[in-house]
Amino acid sequence: MRHIILQVIGYVVYGFVVFIVFLYVMFPYELLRQRLNAWLSQDAIQFDIAQLSSTFPPGLHARQIRAQVKRQQVPGPVLQLDTLHAWPEWLALLSGRLQVHFAGTLYSGRIAGDIRYPIAAATAWEGQVRLEALDVTQYPPLQQNGTLTVRGKLGGEAAVTVSRAGALQQSKVMVRLQPAVLTPGEALQLPLTREIACDTLQGNATRDPQQWQIEALTCQGNDVFIDVRGVVRPQNPLPNSVLNLRLQVRSEEAFKQEIALLGSWVRQRPDRRGELSFGLRGQLRQPRPVR
Repeated sequence: MRHIILQVIGYVVYGFVVFIVFLYVMFPYELLRQRLNAWLSQDAIQFDIAQLSSTFPPGLHARQIRAQVKRQQVPGPVLQLDTLHAWPEWLALLSGRLQVHFAGTLYSGRIAGDIRYPIAAATAWEGQVRLEALDVTQYPPLQQNGTLTVRGKLGGEAAVTVSRAGALQQSKVMVRLQPAVLTPGEALQLPLTREIACDTLQGNATRDPQQWQIEALTCQGNDVFIDVRGVVRPQNPLPNSVLNLRLQVRSEEAFKQEIALLGSWVRQRPDRRGELSFGLRGQLRQPRPVR
C-alpha cells in the first residue's frame, strides 16, 4: 500500500514538473512582448521591450527596454534599461493583494523596488524604487537640454502613487549625487558658466499632478554652497517649465567673480561671507530674479 502511495505521489510530481517545463518552453513570450509594448505605449510615450523570456522561480526577464516621448525636441529615450527581472509575491495573493518585485540595470547602475495593488479594494497602485550608482552622464535629457549639464553617480529612493487610470497622484523623491559636477548652459542665461563641483548634491522633493515641491536641494562643495527651495511646474518642452524658487548661494574665494556678477544680475551685493539670497521666477528658459 505504501509503495502504491509513493508511486502516485511520484506520478503527480512528475506531471507537475512536465507541465511547468511545457509552460516555460511553449508559452508565447513573443506575443506577450508585443502586447506589453502596445499596452504601455499610450498617448505620448513609445515603449519598446526588445526581448522577453522566463525565469525560475516563476518570473519574467526583459532586455533592452526603451521609453521615448513622441515628437520630443531632445532625441533619444527618456528611459533605457539594459535588463529588468520581475517576479510576483505569491503569498500576497492570499491576502487579496497583487505585489510584484523587480530589479534591473541601467546607466551602469542598479534599480530595484516593488509595485503593490490591493485587488479587493481596487484603489490606487503604489510603488517604491531604489536607485544605486547611476551614471547620469548616460542620461540624454540631462545632457542635451541646453540649460544644465550634470555629471555624477546618482542614488536615492522614490515612492509613487498612481490612480487606476494611470494618472500620477503623488510621489516623494530623495536623491543624492556624490560627487556631482554642474555646468550651466547658455540657455539658462545666468552669469555662471564655470563648472560647479559639489562634494555632495542631495535633495528632497514631492510631486503632485501639477508641480514639483522642492523641499531642499543642496550643493555642498569646497568653498561653494548652493541651496534651492520652492516650486517647479513642469512643461513640455522642459525650458518652458515655470519656476518659483528661493536660492541661497555662497562662496568666499573660489567663485568670487561669479558671485559678484550674480549679485549685479539680481541687484544685490553679497555679504562679507560672499553670500547672496534671492528668488527666481518665470520660465526656465529665461528666469527673472526677485528680492
